[in-house]
Amino acid sequence: MAISSAGLGSNLDVNGIVTQLMALEQAPLTALTKKEAVFQAKISGLGSLKGALSALQTAASALVPTSGTTALQKFSIFKTVVADTAIASATTTSSAVAGAYSLEVTQLALQHRIATTTGVSSPFDINNGNKLIGGGGTLTLSLGSADGLSTSKTTNLTIANDSTPENVRDAINAANTGVSATVVNGTAGKQLVLGQRLTGQ
Repeated sequence: MAISSAGLGSNLDVNGIVTQLMALEQAPLTALTKKEAVFQAKISGLGSLKGALSALQTAASALVPTSGTTALQKFSIFKTVVADTAIASATTTSSAVAGAYSLEVTQLALQHRIATTTGVSSPFDINNGNKLIGGGGTLTLSLGSADGLSTSKTTNLTIANDSTPENVRDAINAANTGVSATVVNGTAGKQLVLGQRLTGQ
């Protein structure tokens, strides 16, 4: 059997020539592969940029004032600090002027007091041991609200017959109605004085 080889006897490097020809044929494909890698990198970069822009858009949307709110109102911070919140409270608005302020008490709240009359108009008979004229009954105590337009608390107390100012005083103080009672013994006779236990009620 005969053995043949390309270029046999011609001293040509046929295998090298074939290899070079194949490399030349593959050169466009190699270039396309490199271009594809470059484009893939660009696409990946654009995807990352799109994600970053979306996150920025989401964050920026939170900076847009809501309807009816100005940018000054949205981005301005107003704060008040009161040294003793048990005494006073304070709030701020966009028109507030920054500074330190102090409160000055010019008049303290006074307890409201009422007293029974003396003499012949007194409910206690001075000639009968300062006992209630007309006997006992129901004593109604009503505390007004802060606006002065309504009643915040009403208590009915049963007062026994022949009660003295001291008896009525003790009944009121024992009932814890928010009203304190005292008896004043003046030159014109005894008076029952009623007042609020706490100011501002």
